Amino acid sequence: MNRNLRCRAIVLRTYPIGEIHKGVVLLTDSNGVVHTVAHGAASAKGKLRALAELFVEGDAALYHDPVKQSTKLQDLDNPIMHYGLRENLVKYYAASFWVELIAASHRGGGEHDEACYALLSDALAELEQAAEERTLELSIYLMWRYLGLLGLAPQLDRCGECGREAAREVPLFWALGGGELRCELCRGGAVGGAAGAFELTPPARAYLRRLGDVAARAEDLRTIRLHAEQARRLHALLAAGLQQALETRFKTLESGAAVLYGRR
Repeated sequence: MNRNLRCRAIVLRTYPIGEIHKGVVLLTDSNGVVHTVAHGAASAKGKLRALAELFVEGDAALYHDPVKQSTKLQDLDNPIMHYGLRENLVKYYAASFWVELIAASHRGGGEHDEACYALLSDALAELEQAAEERTLELSIYLMWRYLGLLGLAPQLDRCGECGREAAREVPLFWALGGGELRCELCRGGAVGGAAGAFELTPPARAYLRRLGDVAARAEDLRTIRLHAEQARRLHALLAAGLQQALETRFKTLESGAAVLYGRR
């Protein structure tokens, strides 16, 4: 990283450092996830006090000290505060899950930094102004597109075991641990056996197919809708697949599942 860097950034996480400083984890559009220190951000008069908060997005000014191997957040100009995400509990838990997911798995320094930033920025902006009942659908959108960026999204129309093309009107099955989808005949050979494979119904596959279109944006979900129960099942399926593939557990989902799934 250059000593001085200006980039677009979204706050993924904050934590206290001493009495008046904050550690701030950022998703940037040029360097992936960057861990910074915001001096004075926890003090009453600190200029970054209101900016070093979850979901805030802006033009970040960073200074990297190569001797101390630390990065200072100097400013966050032209901020988008996303107050609406903090004022609605369902949206807050969804957005918190998104930033937890990216903070835990995206390292950056590669070709997908800009795409990852654009995906999260797009989803946060759409979530803030969307009706609450669209929250799970937007979360599905982010998870599926992110799986694609990670190279973990399975093919939707072919069995990964026998190679046969699957008709669009039949279900396929996604085994625990991720990997490719399997047909009815091959699902028993997946990790965990047949009982450990989640069913991906034809409507769910059709929905994901449209979300995976390279030109799709979060706003497109305004005209592509899922039934509430379908959204709950598909969200849980993708979340489980991500947890298995990344070998982690998402604390936000564990604490907020009742909120996310119970108010649709």
